[in-house]
Amino acid sequence: QRRVHGDTEPAPSLQVETISMSEGKRVLGEEELAKMDNLKMIIRDAFSLFDKEGKGCVVQEEVGAVMRYLNQFPSEAQLVDVILPEIQEDEPTAFVTYEKFEKMMLRVMAEHEYEPDDQETLLAAFRTLDVDRKGHLTYDQLKAAMTENGIAFREKEMEDFWQFVRDRQSNLFYYEDYAATLTRQNEEHWNEHILKTTVAGRPKTNTSNAKRAA
Repeated sequence: QRRVHGDTEPAPSLQVETISMSEGKRVLGEEELAKMDNLKMIIRDAFSLFDKEGKGCVVQEEVGAVMRYLNQFPSEAQLVDVILPEIQEDEPTAFVTYEKFEKMMLRVMAEHEYEPDDQETLLAAFRTLDVDRKGHLTYDQLKAAMTENGIAFREKEMEDFWQFVRDRQSNLFYYEDYAATLTRQNEEHWNEHILKTTVAGRPKTNTSNAKRAA
């Protein structure tokens, strides 16, 4: 990403347009720039929670945790096979730098690539498995769907998920309750624990002296 400073360029808006056209990228408006800056604040603050020594990097095993904190939920297979190779392509190590993590997260969050499904989408998916419309699924039904189709859960992921979602008394999975609870918790986490703690109290982004082409 390039920065063009208004105090050194006589026509910053024209300069941004020229850079954007030459690189085949579109120009961000001021409102989009402000949103981008806020999003970067959110990503940096989340990353800092795991970068406890402030070195600008985290161990690769924590990338999934940072992403989940940011309301992105890739599977273990996606983390290992897609995400880590993307952000470690130059020099694979046990650590991931903030610079590469931010670049990947800006793209992921803009494309909503790993965001959780909304409540109706979740219910529709579970109802296709519940052919008898009982309102619940057994362990075997859920395991068959989640380990044999699409991006499959690994065995440990499946076991952990089942222990989390099953009803302790009946040992069944009541998917309507789960979908409602999951949707509410995701919204509460984003609104209460991320937006308020990262954006509240910060000065508004000043876009008059800096324009970015992206």
